[in-house]
Amino acid sequence: MSNLLLIIGLITGFIVGATGLVGEFTMGTKIFNYTLYALLFFVGVGVGSNKRIWIFLKKLNYKIVLIPIATIIGTFIGVLPLVLFFKSFKLNEVLAVSAGFGYYSLASIIVSNEYGYTLGLFALISNLLRESFTIIFSPFLVKIFGKLAPIMGG
Repeated sequence: MSNLLLIIGLITGFIVGATGLVGEFTMGTKIFNYTLYALLFFVGVGVGSNKRIWIFLKKLNYKIVLIPIATIIGTFIGVLPLVLFFKSFKLNEVLAVSAGFGYYSLASIIVSNEYGYTLGLFALISNLLRESFTIIFSPFLVKIFGKLAPIMGG
């Protein structure tokens, strides 16, 4: 349901942006960045105040660090063939688009600021697809690879 709301929000944003209802005041400003920084702050507050998360992390000890490391390495290795397929994009651009790791809102803004709106849109769509596929295939991933497997997907 939440993914459907994200897609509806995205389509509504496209329509509002295309019709010019918001005007040019939002384009080229830092309003998106500051909004996302505030969002990340509140996510951090929510995670940091959850006592069960800290107990869970203590049980996992140092091995928990292997999950994000494997995710980063696997993602970057997985997108390397795309550089050969999309010859108009440089390696650093393809890596930037893939490096969102499910943070579709943050990744798309950062990539848009650094590499332009086309790559920002690719970052948004690739991260939405990554998360959608992870949600759809989580039961299979857990069955085959274990309960932490969906974390690496999205």
